Amino acid sequence: MAKCLYSVVRQIDPNSIVIGYVHPGYVHGEFPFLIAETCLDRRNNIRAVYPASNADHAVARNAVADVFLNGVSEWLLWVDDDCTFDSDAPAKLLHQAVSKGATRAHGYSFGHDPRTNKVFGGAWEFMGDGWKPMEITGEDMWVDGVGTHFQLIHRSVYEAIGTDGWHFNWAKHPATGKHMGQDLALCLAAKEAGHDKILFTPTVQTGHVKEWNVGYSDYLRNHEEMVFNETG
Repeated sequence: MAKCLYSVVRQIDPNSIVIGYVHPGYVHGEFPFLIAETCLDRRNNIRAVYPASNADHAVARNAVADVFLNGVSEWLLWVDDDCTFDSDAPAKLLHQAVSKGATRAHGYSFGHDPRTNKVFGGAWEFMGDGWKPMEITGEDMWVDGVGTHFQLIHRSVYEAIGTDGWHFNWAKHPATGKHMGQDLALCLAAKEAGHDKILFTPTVQTGHVKEWNVGYSDYLRNHEEMVFNETG
């Protein structure tokens, strides 16, 4: 009887989403309002929002993932709190993931390196000697690595990695021993567990609050300037 009751309680809610985010404090003041608007948008099936704060982001993410795995939601959406997005972005990303058969999906995201003034995409290819940033095509891409800026992960990914290995870690590259961030370490663990590709899709466009709100238009403009400078 107890087992039957447990199975009922643990019945997974199809296409339901938990939002998780990690940071000691809000990077930009709009973030809590974006989360609220997203939860109120009926196009999304958001069951809960789990924040966690810890100087060690890997520890904080593990705490959120633990709560998620002990719940009944099917998907975990990681959102960085320096991210901007439309209120229906979770529903759009979920639709793309399901329609493409992806267990992980990420909206288009971009960063800015103030040292070089280069705008780069948030998609990475795993190489034998490290991670290589990929050129963004403007279309759906299947990639090896992404960050946690706006990443949707199916619970089966964590289950495939296993209870001793799914956790975020500050890891080292297996070939070079170089430091690997906790987000790419999770991508590598998922890849080794059979979930080897991530859908990186322009269906969801995010902004990245840095010196300004970095987005796809900045990447395109920066890329055109680099090509012009190289060709004269």
